[in-house]
Amino acid sequence: MASELVPKRIETPGNPVTFSGYERAQWNSIHNHSIDTRMEDKGTDVSSLVVEPYMKRLTLGLFFAVLCVSAGGAKAEARCEDFLATLSDKPDFVELVECVQANDRQGKPFVARYQVKGKDALKAERYMTQSFGLPTLKFICCGWDSTPYFYRDKKTNLGYMLGMGSEETLINRRESWSEIKFFHIEATFFTGDP
Repeated sequence: MASELVPKRIETPGNPVTFSGYERAQWNSIHNHSIDTRMEDKGTDVSSLVVEPYMKRLTLGLFFAVLCVSAGGAKAEARCEDFLATLSDKPDFVELVECVQANDRQGKPFVARYQVKGKDALKAERYMTQSFGLPTLKFICCGWDSTPYFYRDKKTNLGYMLGMGSEETLINRRESWSEIKFFHIEATFFTGDP
């Protein structure tokens, strides 16, 4: 370092050696000028000695900045889609009814709604439990319902809120689910973690 090349002052008792920032800058300026002069005498391009390392650092810094920005933008744009089919091998009896963005809800999530005929509800419940870990449905008051369940996809690390339930019914035995016209599944994709 140039600061190590600063000529040493002779230390006397009661007068410790210190250099001000001005003295150090002055020495660096004189020292760099003497190097430049010696290099010019030998025919060396002095500008490359000073600019080249700076340009390398600048270029490398810009490269990493662009890389960071582009990596941040590599995330796919969130959109409505058949989330269950994207996340798993969705069976045909689970029918996508609609996918909408819920602009009235916090975070404006995308909500995919599905329906399943009562005769296929046991298979649909098994599919949701095995594929996503959704708890089994319970009869509460006037219908069958699962507790809301948060699922994080292991491949993409994206989060979904899943739920399954029946339409309003007094049928309270699983064996009679085929008598219920439709069950509904909802998959909510949050554009940010809930």
